[in-house]
Amino acid sequence: KGYHWLEYYTAQQVSATRSGYPNIYPDLVWGRDYLVQSIETDQLTALLNSGLNPGKVPYTDQGGAIITGVLRGTLSRFVVSGFLVEESIEVATISRAAQPPTNVAQRRWAGVQFSATAQGAINTLQITGVISQ
Repeated sequence: KGYHWLEYYTAQQVSATRSGYPNIYPDLVWGRDYLVQSIETDQLTALLNSGLNPGKVPYTDQGGAIITGVLRGTLSRFVVSGFLVEESIEVATISRAAQPPTNVAQRRWAGVQFSATAQGAINTLQITGVISQ
């Protein structure tokens, strides 16, 4: 996903990091990967530790609200860290009545969706200075 190298010039160490793909920057790759991991972890924790019934998220609209609430909480943490734009976050799910019979039989909740915009970041930097004695 990315690479790092060191170059030596007359006993001075220079270090630089570049993305392995054009127009895909490490902060976006790492942030996306961490977001996916956080969503999975937070949802599993919710399924195991629901406050309504210990160990259960009910297969009802209230259960769907728990799942979307947990997802909103995860995304909010990424707003605080500066990765996502707060105003861009949208979370939705379909109702219990709209779940396909196959999913109901397998107790699989489908239709949870979100969208969000990643914050821009500084990817290159130019500094000019003068040192005088």
